[in-house]
Amino acid sequence: MISFLIGDLKDLEILQYVNFPKLQILKIPFYNCSKPEYIMNFLENNGKNLKKLYIGECTNKTLNLSISKFCPNLKSLFIMFTNGELDVLKTILISCQYLESIKILCGNYHLSEKEVLETVVKYSPNNFRELKIQHTTNSDAFPNDLESFFISWERRTPKKLLSFMIIDYKEYNYNYGNFCEVLEVIKKYVDLGTIKFMTKSKEKESEEEEEFYIF
Repeated sequence: MISFLIGDLKDLEILQYVNFPKLQILKIPFYNCSKPEYIMNFLENNGKNLKKLYIGECTNKTLNLSISKFCPNLKSLFIMFTNGELDVLKTILISCQYLESIKILCGNYHLSEKEVLETVVKYSPNNFRELKIQHTTNSDAFPNDLESFFISWERRTPKKLLSFMIIDYKEYNYNYGNFCEVLEVIKKYVDLGTIKFMTKSKEKESEEEEEFYIF
């Protein structure tokens, strides 16, 4: 297995048409998206064998959609969706049938947590087992939205324990005085064996991500 980190625009310009037949893990952490076609060309040549993909600091709908076309065998994914790209998330979940884990930013300029929950439970593939949510602003999800998500997950066939992680979890992540109710709902479905709940700091998550990549 080969892992690979691409650091800047110049690297991408050079490597966009190079084929790495054994490449399985790819991280592009800092990229300004001025040339998304560089990443798309690279994925067209190398995406088929990728198992883990991380693209940070880049919000481009065409690029995100290309992942559903060029990376059908992904197991783990982090990309940035902007507000209004719920259809892109849906397309990726439908197209990447081996996907097991996804990390999603939720907030005013990103996707709605409520809509993410609805989309993941409805369209994620059978292998899916881990949802990581990182709030960039307060969540729009109410306790009943979380409960509806967990109930729907419990009814899925085949049944699979869901690892539900909130990154940089704080009381103010959930509005309207719902913090205690949110915890009660989560505890209920942990006790029922529907989910495994975890919280993690952004720093810890970043440290663990780095372990997967070679610089």
